[in-house]
Amino acid sequence: MFSKLSFLAVSVILLVAVCVRTTHGGVDSVWDKGDDPLGIIVPFDFTVCDTYGQGLRDLRRLHDEFGVRRVLITGCPGLGVRLSGWEKELSKYEKFGDLLARIKQDLSDIDLQIGWWNGPSQTCSKGAPFRFMVGGDGRVSERTCCPLDKGYVADLAMRIAEVAKRGRPAFILFEDDLHFGSKQAGPSLSCYCPLHIKALSEKCGRSFTREEVYRICCNPTAENRDIRTAFTRLLCDSICELGSAIRAEVDKVSPSTRMGLCLGYDMARDGGMNYAFPRVVAGPGRPFVRVPTSVYASDASYQRLIQIFGYGAYYFEHMPDGFEAVQEVDSYPHNRF
Repeated sequence: MFSKLSFLAVSVILLVAVCVRTTHGGVDSVWDKGDDPLGIIVPFDFTVCDTYGQGLRDLRRLHDEFGVRRVLITGCPGLGVRLSGWEKELSKYEKFGDLLARIKQDLSDIDLQIGWWNGPSQTCSKGAPFRFMVGGDGRVSERTCCPLDKGYVADLAMRIAEVAKRGRPAFILFEDDLHFGSKQAGPSLSCYCPLHIKALSEKCGRSFTREEVYRICCNPTAENRDIRTAFTRLLCDSICELGSAIRAEVDKVSPSTRMGLCLGYDMARDGGMNYAFPRVVAGPGRPFVRVPTSVYASDASYQRLIQIFGYGAYYFEHMPDGFEAVQEVDSYPHNRF
């Protein structure tokens, strides 16, 4: 048996063998699938292993017995960041980067790519000295920072680069909390903080209030279309600036590391960032995304097939040229509960 299901078998990810419109200058996938036609990627959590040695043995077994050639190591910063309070120190990221390096060294005799599933990605802790997102009704998020805050952007990019410098992961996958759908900031899927309102005012050449912008977004008309378009583009641009900063810092220490994004079920509303952000964070490499086709907290997935496959089908249908798709799948009927 694997130690406490350390490989998170309920969350297996498959790299789609024939990606949708994945031409990129005539270059084939940089993930040479070879004798692994599905390109399986398995998330693996060392924090639930009995010992480090047991985790290594589990990884070897995944490789030797099941042909797995890619794993995503999870656990940094980890879900506890939502409750633990903000930590200025980088010790958590330093230790995780060292863990990746140690795993790579100890498994260097087998063909196994070690990646990092960075999650949560944009979620920050209470007490962080940055501007948090603001919902249309004025509620302030308790754990999601605004990507227009330059201090936050620099801090997050530094933390990602610290892991990349120490661990040199083959790829980094950002979690799907990296978008504007902060439920802690009210019902809106946008950020109406003073920074975004000021930036929109500068774009449109007139002053806005948060209440006015929220009202416009909730009541679309032909007359306010230009304002709504400017606002959604601003949202997309601001989160892409975060991606550019991360890519720039990682390039300084590990330019070969690929980076991609887990698409969520509502990212298409964020000004088109669902494909714009992966393009930016990929740098000169090939963009890749995880397409969601799993349902959380349910043991009756057959009742939610439209949700499971509808969004996935939409994303595949609208995927731009040059992208690679990583499809999140699960063993029926136990669908991520």
